[in-house]
Amino acid sequence: MQALNNFLKSFHFLTVTFFLSLTLLFFNYLPEPGGRANPGSAKASIPPSPGAATPSAQIPEDSGELADAGYVEFQGAIRPGDTLASSFASQDIPPAIRDLFLQAFKDYLDFNSIHPGESYAIVLDPDGRIVKAQYQVNQFTSYTAIPGDSGLQVSIDPVRIEVRTVLLKGRITSSLFAAFPDDLQSPKPVYAFADIFAAKLDFNTETREGDLFSLIIEEYYRSNDFIGYGPILAARYEKSDGEILQAYRFSPDDNEFNYYDEEGHELGASFIRSPVAVGR
Repeated sequence: MQALNNFLKSFHFLTVTFFLSLTLLFFNYLPEPGGRANPGSAKASIPPSPGAATPSAQIPEDSGELADAGYVEFQGAIRPGDTLASSFASQDIPPAIRDLFLQAFKDYLDFNSIHPGESYAIVLDPDGRIVKAQYQVNQFTSYTAIPGDSGLQVSIDPVRIEVRTVLLKGRITSSLFAAFPDDLQSPKPVYAFADIFAAKLDFNTETREGDLFSLIIEEYYRSNDFIGYGPILAARYEKSDGEILQAYRFSPDDNEFNYYDEEGHELGASFIRSPVAVGR
């Protein structure tokens, strides 16, 4: 009895419990080969200036309504070779408004180091004063400035990211890369899957027609638009001769994550079977 109590309190018991739970999730949502399933989703200030409006009522959100109410809206995106000044000039944004924009965001952004793809928007009221200014660095980071009691007040925009846990599965006919679903948003899952089993299998030379693979992975969405893949949570590769490789993402100390097989052994890549990852 004492031995049983010691086991229940041990790390091995916790590891076995974790793997059993994740395995049940893994196989409960397996679709037909070549498909995908969706197990679940997770869902400063500056002094007042003549060019900045004072706090006012809610401004219209629709572009048509803005124009009808006498507001002017500027929108632009940074292109290769652009400076902020050249981009603003291409949008016919008045120099005085540009200066206010720079002053408002100077403590948050370095406009001497901007990159293509970044974007901005400025709304002026009928008197030509800024009522809203935004700068988006990427899909995860953007800033908004609106009039406050002491001038334009800048805040970091909240980013709401939806996490969807999906399962991808396929059957090898020619290569691992070709076996993944056609609607794959990027090759990242293929490379990540191959890296997990790199010490066990050379995906460049050792795959065989009829081999099966499946993996649970996170997908990230913002406003229902796909923005990227997260980590693979579990992976399985079944060879046509019956041998099965499995891997589960786990952190024994809640710090660094690694992948482990069903017996709790870490899957290292110290002795990879191939020096070049599949498809590269």
